[in-house]
Amino acid sequence: MKHQELMSVINEHDFTATASELHGLITGLIAGGMFKGSEDYLAHLADLFNNGMAIKGSLKKSSEELTQSIFSQLASEDMSFELMLLDDDEVLSEQAEELINWVQYF
Repeated sequence: MKHQELMSVINEHDFTATASELHGLITGLIAGGMFKGSEDYLAHLADLFNNGMAIKGSLKKSSEELTQSIFSQLASEDMSFELMLLDDDEVLSEQAEELINWVQYF
């Protein structure tokens, strides 16, 4: 999943996070010991970005896919993990802001 695809889903659900923040938070939870198959991250997403309301529909599906992708990338022997940030053709200051957001939520 690409940054823009995830942002489309996020905007569709009026979620208060950016794709980079969502990716950073889930990556941090996994790095901190969240078990594969756990759905604990959904409660964190609801509390931090959705006013405590449950994550549903395409946002939940995209979050699940993103989580599985992160687990796979981190476990990969070819070290394929990448931060989910804006594309290189975006304004540099916006790219920097998204990097800060990723790190903040990690």
